[in-house]
Amino acid sequence: MVAVLVGAGVGVVRRLGAPLPVTAVRPALPVIEIAPGRLPALSWPHEGQAAVTAEGIGTLGVHGTGRPIPIGSVAKVMTALVILHDHPLTGSHSGPLLSVGHADEHAYTAAIGTGDSLLQVRAGERITERQALEALMLPSADNVADLLAAWDAHSAPAFVAKMNRTARQLGATRTHYADASGLSPRTTSTATDQVRIGERALTVPVLRSIVGERTARFPVAGLVENYNVLLGQDGVIGIKTGSTRAAGGNLLFAASKVILGRPVTLVGAVLGQSVGIAPLDALARALATSRTLVRQAFGALQLNRTAIAGTRAGWAVTPWGEPVELAVAADRTGLVVPEQATSVREHACVIVTPAAARAPCGSITLTQGDALSGHTTAEVGLVHSAVVGPSVFWRLTHLP
Repeated sequence: MVAVLVGAGVGVVRRLGAPLPVTAVRPALPVIEIAPGRLPALSWPHEGQAAVTAEGIGTLGVHGTGRPIPIGSVAKVMTALVILHDHPLTGSHSGPLLSVGHADEHAYTAAIGTGDSLLQVRAGERITERQALEALMLPSADNVADLLAAWDAHSAPAFVAKMNRTARQLGATRTHYADASGLSPRTTSTATDQVRIGERALTVPVLRSIVGERTARFPVAGLVENYNVLLGQDGVIGIKTGSTRAAGGNLLFAASKVILGRPVTLVGAVLGQSVGIAPLDALARALATSRTLVRQAFGALQLNRTAIAGTRAGWAVTPWGEPVELAVAADRTGLVVPEQATSVREHACVIVTPAAARAPCGSITLTQGDALSGHTTAEVGLVHSAVVGPSVFWRLTHLP
């Protein structure tokens, strides 16, 4: 009898002290959250096409047919990307010297009066790689585009092949380059493709710096100005103008501002404005349209609480029937495009009993943006309610 009682007592003690089963809790939030408000109508051009996106936040709109059209000297952004891929520049380094030959001087002289954008050069002149890129991007020198192509790939066709290969790698699948300068009407693209290329250009520090320069100085040509007269206005930081009679006025632009305490970079493109008129007049229209879009796009962004502290985020029931709730631990605010979707990904957690209230448990990942703007993610922590544990009776009847 004593042995039986002792054995029973040991069993009770063992059960009362046995570890409790853990409780797995998975958040249960909507997979997609839609930002409040309505996206205001932007002043899209009456012709051609355009697109504007806020990097990592979302696309504010795409306008036009999306059919590839001539883009003029906007093509030189890709020329610069290829050059800097093959001959990278870092920091304050200006890179190797490029020599101007008699053929380069002759090409410059022959092009005077044709309406091409040119940089005056002279046989025997030497310019650095950075200066050549400045000539390419500021005064949009067609002759320097050809000089760079020959320096890099030894032939125009070989260089153009690199441009097209890079475009495909960047997802600009509706873009085709026929030359390094953009003079050819067979060099075509779309507004969305150019936004992708512009976003890539801004990730190259040297190129980002160059496109923001208002002037540059050269050994023979002296001081030259950037055709992008929007620089410094409404946050505009670059990146490339383009205008021919076949392409009309074009601008691939970027603008950066701090909106409601948060840095924002817009990238947009306005293509095919006033095709057929004088190129500089057409460019003026593209510049004016772009400036309006920049102002409106910045104004359309709004601050939104993408996560609200205390919001119920999931629930579970322990094996002994005790309810457990998950809640968002803290507010998170961010800039959003109205009507934009934010995806929510859940990360489950396991609770070991007993557990105090507001102990961390799992998280959710919020992802905003889209294929054109790129994406940003934010991790938001969750907390759970207190878990007391089962009754003595439950322990005795359920634990081994």
